[in-house]
Amino acid sequence: GWVGIALVVMFVVDPIIHFITRKTDTELDDILLRILRYPVFVFIVTYGFVVNSLEILNLPRNYVKMIEMVYSLMIIVLIAYVAYKIFDEVVLYYAKEFAKKTDTEIDDVIVPVMEKLGMVLIPVLAMIAIFNMFGYDVTVLLAGVGFLGIVIGFAAQSTLANFFAGLQMLVDRPFKIGDLLEIEGGDICEVTRIGMRSTSLYNTFTHEEVIIPNDQIANNKIVNMVEPDRKLIVTVKVG
Repeated sequence: GWVGIALVVMFVVDPIIHFITRKTDTELDDILLRILRYPVFVFIVTYGFVVNSLEILNLPRNYVKMIEMVYSLMIIVLIAYVAYKIFDEVVLYYAKEFAKKTDTEIDDVIVPVMEKLGMVLIPVLAMIAIFNMFGYDVTVLLAGVGFLGIVIGFAAQSTLANFFAGLQMLVDRPFKIGDLLEIEGGDICEVTRIGMRSTSLYNTFTHEEVIIPNDQIANNKIVNMVEPDRKLIVTVKVG
């Protein structure tokens, strides 16, 4: 009976709702319907089987407890799946569309960082919920993860320094893509890419690509030759 209800929701109710939302201007409702279609089916079937139908079967208590634990595990995995799909196909989609419309480069860099953090954070939260369900002390696990984070932070000091230097440059905007910079040594280079770890420059004289860590750019003297404008003042000695 519950499988029949789930099939009705999937093949009757879902197409009707999809037909209604097709007339709207936004794609958000269509994306959410596509994401929730199969998870709702699985949820209805498992809910009807575990919560409602097990009372009729009169199974031993240990079997019921084991089935309920599997049900809780499936619910956690299902919620994590839906959360990840919404984060990936809704939050990141609109964030990328917003980043395309802005002139600043900071959102173009922050969006990939958000994507990587979401790929890690959502499964970690799901694992913590699973450990908590099985009775493990989550605080000990979090303390171990925090200590591991400190160790990784010390081991990757230069990488973190380049990361935060890149964020600082994107916020302060001392230069942008296309600007000509005079770096140490007197070379004139054009900015081609500003990344989170390094900045790529094109040497206009030697026809070479120069990659400099952001930490070095933030701590050294850099001359922006196109600011405040592209006019240059040159002193010429005449004999």
